[in-house]
Formats: sequence, structure tokens, C-alpha cells
Amino acid sequence: MRFLTTILFFSQIICQDIGQKMIDNGDFESALNYYQYLLNEENLSKDDIIYNLATIYSSIDSLKKAEEFFDLAIQDSLNPSSELSYNRGNMLFKSKILEESLKSYRDALLKNPEDNDARKNYEFVKNEIEKRQQAQEKSQQKDENSEESENNDKNQKEDQNQKN
Repeated sequence: MRFLTTILFFSQIICQDIGQKMIDNGDFESALNYYQYLLNEENLSKDDIIYNLATIYSSIDSLKKAEEFFDLAIQDSLNPSSELSYNRGNMLFKSKILEESLKSYRDALLKNPEDNDARKNYEFVKNEIEKRQQAQEKSQQKDENSEESENNDKNQKEDQNQKN
């Protein structure tokens, strides 16, 4: 039994290495097909395969598929890794889902406080959210001022018409 477990463990490592070589060579299509095939194998751990699929889809900017697989990876994992949270944050940032991206970077930092890339991305996204909020506030103020100005002009015209 121990021998069989060892063989299964090494076969999974070798399988992952083949897919990683495809990714390293830029052959994302073959890597996607390969990991999809592995996903259907009953005796392999699905966590790494799903994560790899999510990462590949994110790399080729197929963001909806990437989000689907990242969400699946998080649901299937009892304790998602900081790497999973970090890469999910990157994908969400690419998708312009800033609040969720910020949460993913925060999760990555909670799991690995020494992750400087996650910290930089967290701060960057936090600043982007603040800039967006400030821009929205300015836009609302401008709209309110514009409406007020239009109302004042209208009132002045009505006053002039009443005087005439």
C-alpha cells in the first residue's frame, strides 16, 4: 500500500511538471488541454489542477474563466494559500473588480505577512479605490452645481418674464 501511495504521489508531481513546462514554453493552449484532461482523472488531487487552470486563464486574459476556476479553487480548499489569494487578486484587478481584489490581497497578507508583492498590490488597489471615490464625489458635486446653476438661470428668466 505504501508503495502504491508513493507511486501516485510521484505521478502527480510528474504530471504537474509536464503542464508547467508547457506554460513555461508559452504553450498555454496545450497546458489548458492537459490540465483539463487531468481534471477528469479520478486518482489525482484537483486542488493544484484547478489552481493551474485558473492561473493559465488569467495569464491569457480569459478573465471570466479565470474567475470561475479561482472561485472553484477557493471553495474546494479548506485553507486557501496566500499564492491563490494573491493571484486571484491580480485577476480581479485585471477585471477592474477593485473591492474584491483588495480583499484577496488582504487574505494573502493575512496568510503570509512577509509577501511584499501582495503588500504593494494591496496599497496600490487601496489608493485606486480612494481615487475612484474622490472622482465620483467630484463628479457628483459638479453635477449638483450644474443643476443648481441651471435652476438659477431658469429662475432668473422667469423673474424677467414676470417683470415684463
